[in-house]
Amino acid sequence: LGGADAALNVTYGNGARYNPATDTWTPMSNLGAPPGRNRAAMAWTGKEMVIVGGATGKASSTYVNSGARYNPTTDTWSAVNNSGAPSARIYASAVWTGASVLFFGGYTGSGYGNDCTSYSPEFGFQTVTSTWLNTYFGSDFGHKPDARESADPDLDGFTNVDEFRGNS
Repeated sequence: LGGADAALNVTYGNGARYNPATDTWTPMSNLGAPPGRNRAAMAWTGKEMVIVGGATGKASSTYVNSGARYNPTTDTWSAVNNSGAPSARIYASAVWTGASVLFFGGYTGSGYGNDCTSYSPEFGFQTVTSTWLNTYFGSDFGHKPDARESADPDLDGFTNVDEFRGNS
């Protein structure tokens, strides 16, 4: 979703889905989509695209920390509760761990961030600390995502890690 012209003077709020089986593009729904943005962080979970941050214009005053999830199967957007989200920034990185999306780094307008934040639909945003790592991955940091992904308190339909990955 989004992008901008070369000078960052115009930000786009549209997007399209590609179907490799038919080699066709289909416009994405804009219903419930976040405002158009550029330089945002995005990650694919196997089921949804998660987008956070970016800028709605060129100046640092247009940087945002809001986000959304897009499901291409249903062509629907879901808002991301940005409580605990990283501060507004551009050029952050995002990676899917198999259990959550990690957002890290980026430019805040006054410097580069060196923080890391985890996001999952059930638990929202959480700052990654050694306590978080122990809870999420175990004391040996062995991957144990099922210990965290067990409930669906926000009724978003994600009840376990496999579902968020797109495996169920």
